[in-house]
Amino acid sequence: MSEVENILADEGNEVLGFGSSQSVEHVEGGKCQHCRWTEVYILADKDGVSYHLVTIGESELAGERTIYKMETTTSPTYIVERLYRKSDKGEWFLPRPSHQALVEASDSSKEFDSALQRWQERKGI
Repeated sequence: MSEVENILADEGNEVLGFGSSQSVEHVEGGKCQHCRWTEVYILADKDGVSYHLVTIGESELAGERTIYKMETTTSPTYIVERLYRKSDKGEWFLPRPSHQALVEASDSSKEFDSALQRWQERKGI
């Protein structure tokens, strides 16, 4: 198992938020989020101090592999910053899986709720 898989499998770590872009319907000829999708996990580490941001790029297409990314921090604000993106027009937004994960984390953690509110206030969102 990879380090990311170990973090996800460790029952001592609490999943604060999860989001996925996977669709239940297959789309022919074009972007199909049933065949290729992103999952975002926000976890509180069992150490009670750290948080993990795990992003997984999944694919059911032949020849493609799953891509795992993980960042560990003690700052919920850092995770909020990492999840937001800037559009071509310079506007801040959250991709759907990031939005789902962050809403869940904010609902289950005062630290994430406060970090999200402060970040949005600073950015005028």
